Amino acid sequence: MSTSSCSYIILPQSLYTNFCESTQPEGWVKRISIVAQRLIAWIPPENDRFRDHVTLELMQNPTMLCCSHTFDQSTIEQLEACPMCRDNSLWGMPNLLVKQMIEDWKEAPIPTLDGFREINRDEELAVQIQELARRYIDKGHYDQGLKAYGEALSYTNSLEAYAVIPLLYDMLDEPEKAGLACLNLARYQIEKGQLQEASQTLECAKEMAREPLNIDPVLAGLRLRVNPTKEQIRAAMESAAQQKDLGAARTIYKQVIAVSLYAFDAYKALGPLLEGKEQLCVYIEAAKHAALAGEFVLANDFMTTAERLECPAEMTPEQWRGYAEYITERDIDCTNALEYVKLLAQTNEVNRCP
Repeated sequence: MSTSSCSYIILPQSLYTNFCESTQPEGWVKRISIVAQRLIAWIPPENDRFRDHVTLELMQNPTMLCCSHTFDQSTIEQLEACPMCRDNSLWGMPNLLVKQMIEDWKEAPIPTLDGFREINRDEELAVQIQELARRYIDKGHYDQGLKAYGEALSYTNSLEAYAVIPLLYDMLDEPEKAGLACLNLARYQIEKGQLQEASQTLECAKEMAREPLNIDPVLAGLRLRVNPTKEQIRAAMESAAQQKDLGAARTIYKQVIAVSLYAFDAYKALGPLLEGKEQLCVYIEAAKHAALAGEFVLANDFMTTAERLECPAEMTPEQWRGYAEYITERDIDCTNALEYVKLLAQTNEVNRCP
């Protein structure tokens, strides 16, 4: 089969989109933000008005009864009378004010840099406020020091200044907030390209937060990007195999492939965890790179597995078999295989992961 006769094979660019996203800094930031939102749910609300007086949990749908007492809607559905005043009229309406206050608190239960405005920058004032904060800390007044640092962050977006926030929450024995502050700091560090520092910060987050944080995929990606050695690849593979969350395992295997396109064990482990076109994408990529490496038997195994999948409309089983036969012909060397892969990419405008 000549290379020109293979031009009918169509690999939509959408096959690669999801694969690439999870292995890039943007994907890491997105995952950290999701973990941060889950951690916020574990942070005790500072205002008792946010708690349901029966369950003592954070209200999701605060509803005010006609007697003016507010409970979560799910609690009211279980009541026979108001537990505060015994009024048995349980008609109520959404307490929009309390709901908005809760939403605002969820947005920023701790100081962040997200609301920083360049127009407010005043580094000299920020330094003065930080000096005051350090005096509070030296005297053991950690809560006052925290408030001062929070004020300083209105005038600077320095990561060095923000790095003190998780340490102060740790001193105040507020592990959830300490972990959340570490997640925020790691997110900022990734956005600035400080990948090694972000990796260290996430390690601190796991130590500080009492609740388990599902950040192993991000840690694996950062370590592999900073130091893509065989040891790191082996460690990432072991981490993926130990994950109870299949989504986390899938992401870690993708991280490995992103830094080592010839990590065929990662393709083998990842394939069965996927479905549909994404699964198809992985087996095709595995076959192409196996062919480039001269591993033609392995390439045929990957293509045979892909052929057994539900083929998209634009590819028939006969076309799959033709492609498999092509890349497994023993008289084709790696150079010709590389030319074929280039032709395939150009013909179908495929954006392959770096």
